[in-house]
Amino acid sequence: MHITYEDGSGLTLNLAPKPPAIALKDGNGKPIMSDSGWFSGPADATVSGSGHHLPANTVFEGANGDFQDGYLAGYEYRVLRLRDGSWEPESDWKPADHPFLLDQTGGNIRIEARAATASVSGIATEKTYSGTSSRMVALDDSGPAVDVAVDDEGNPLNTDPIIRITVSDSESPVKRVQVNADGRSKKADGNGSHTVQISMRLSELIPDENERIGWWRIDAAAENEAGLSGAGSAVLVVNPGPDGQLETRVDGKSADTSARAANKPVTVALKNVREIIVAKRADIPESRDIKLSEASYQIAAKRAEPSANAWKKLGALQLQVTREGAHTVWVKLKDSEGNEKILSVDVNINYNQRRY
Repeated sequence: MHITYEDGSGLTLNLAPKPPAIALKDGNGKPIMSDSGWFSGPADATVSGSGHHLPANTVFEGANGDFQDGYLAGYEYRVLRLRDGSWEPESDWKPADHPFLLDQTGGNIRIEARAATASVSGIATEKTYSGTSSRMVALDDSGPAVDVAVDDEGNPLNTDPIIRITVSDSESPVKRVQVNADGRSKKADGNGSHTVQISMRLSELIPDENERIGWWRIDAAAENEAGLSGAGSAVLVVNPGPDGQLETRVDGKSADTSARAANKPVTVALKNVREIIVAKRADIPESRDIKLSEASYQIAAKRAEPSANAWKKLGALQLQVTREGAHTVWVKLKDSEGNEKILSVDVNINYNQRRY
């Protein structure tokens, strides 16, 4: 609106409202002060702060409050997204007289707001709008997906399996990842990537091979740049399988009968064998005791391979060999997971001698 006075001077008045301010709070209620970076969603938005452009010394006479309390007819907003290089509105203008929720996710979210007045036209349905205010925000409403997998490389008795962690987030990039096993941890940075893959040996967390025997829960936690977290886990067992040593005894005393023949029956005893190879853990429900489930034997001619169908149960974890000649005693151990270990010892007996 332009006013020309009698003396030829003029004054231009802008009767439209001032552009409003847009305030944003993230999903945790914390103000979003910057238009860059990622924040947790959904976000709360408030539009306020508009008014008229008239000079501060304007005097309003009469009872008409069109440019005072009744000046603003409300606020409106719309959300736009960047598609194929251009900003496309997701909806028409909507009322923004109260705080509203931004439940969109992703980058390049643009909020536009404007104030409206009917004081210029004097008709409620013919509004005059302010200039448009805008804010940019990137919102993510979920933490990264975390997958933990264990690769024994086809060997169930692998005592140093590979642990593979994959962290992905289609919205905000991954910021950090931490892998943990009973308080022993390893950290990695996301380096601004939406997918982070970590491949590591269990020995990187537990260097001592003997300490690695047992049940383990591998936990992985990740955080994205919006401050949201995700987690995943996997249970693994390091099972060395059944094992032991065979000892030959004559008259109750240890004796090497592989090279020099005994002139008496020989006892073959299984020693240093564990009945429970790996114990279950109360804090890992998936765990179970892995036990020695079977011990069997057979006696074959020396250097002859054992027969698949000639195994007999090894009672009391020992047996006595009375047959004269050169033989090999084979002992097969099996655990409750089906893993096997075969031991052997040579036994020579010649009763026609006096050495014991």
